[in-house]
Amino acid sequence: MKTIIMRGGLKMKRVNQYSFIVMITASFVLISPGAAFAYLDPGTGSMILQGILGGLAAIAVAGKIYWSRLKSFFGFRKTKSDSGSAEGDDGFRDKKKGQ
Repeated sequence: MKTIIMRGGLKMKRVNQYSFIVMITASFVLISPGAAFAYLDPGTGSMILQGILGGLAAIAVAGKIYWSRLKSFFGFRKTKSDSGSAEGDDGFRDKKKGQ
């Protein structure tokens, strides 16, 4: 049988390792409770919906923040020289010059 050195310098034979894993798994199965028969009221459903919508909002905000980086990574971002000559330093068109 092959000896395995685990973390911490503990030596176990392969058969002992498998029996240890089976023993831990069996103990978790025996300790865990059976059916809970829990009542889920409308407040719980509302909380789950709120969590899902909050996650979607977080993904949308993260996408908006990193959208310019993603565009520049793939080469779709315009450089400053591509912008129009009628724009000022602030990026807005001057009404008097544009007419």
